[in-house]
Amino acid sequence: MDYRIRFENEGTASAVNVRIVDYIDTTKYDITTLTPLSASHDYTTTITEGNKVEFFFDNIMLPFTAPASQGYVLFKIKTVDTLVLGDDFSNQAEIYFDFNFPIITNLETTNVDMTASLNDNNLLEVSLYPNPAQNSISLTSNLAFKEYTIYDTLGAIVCKEKLDVPTLNQEIQIDHLDSGLYFVEVKGNQSSSVLKLIKE
Repeated sequence: MDYRIRFENEGTASAVNVRIVDYIDTTKYDITTLTPLSASHDYTTTITEGNKVEFFFDNIMLPFTAPASQGYVLFKIKTVDTLVLGDDFSNQAEIYFDFNFPIITNLETTNVDMTASLNDNNLLEVSLYPNPAQNSISLTSNLAFKEYTIYDTLGAIVCKEKLDVPTLNQEIQIDHLDSGLYFVEVKGNQSSSVLKLIKE
């Protein structure tokens, strides 16, 4: 499972530090598989108390004017093998701006149904070429995917498309994007993958 936690400074002054706390339900998730994938700003990660995951954005100096007031962190984690048909697994996080009370994210819940397989055979593996790129990129996957989204380093969506027919290959025009770093999220039926893209 991939989880993207977004945050935004809606105050009246820049936030010096931002901290995200996520208590992982270890009866549903295998915390040893938690892997940070990307973030909008430099950060560090710690896991304490067996299930307390914290992402620290120290000295982020996050402005209070959009779009620079926004940020995110993206991580993936596997569920435990003991989940069965009908089980639910959920995740929620707390976001702290300096010494203020936390902002609680929405609770995201997924149900294990007949179409959801939790083993590695259904993990989406995507390659992106060329990278760096100037005008276009090609996505190639081991499993059919139906949607892709390109984010800038602030987590803003700059390009998104839902395909009429799932495909293993897709060419994307990126000549309209400014030079810089982007993240490409590709979604299949049961999993997703995130890749870094450098636009020249």
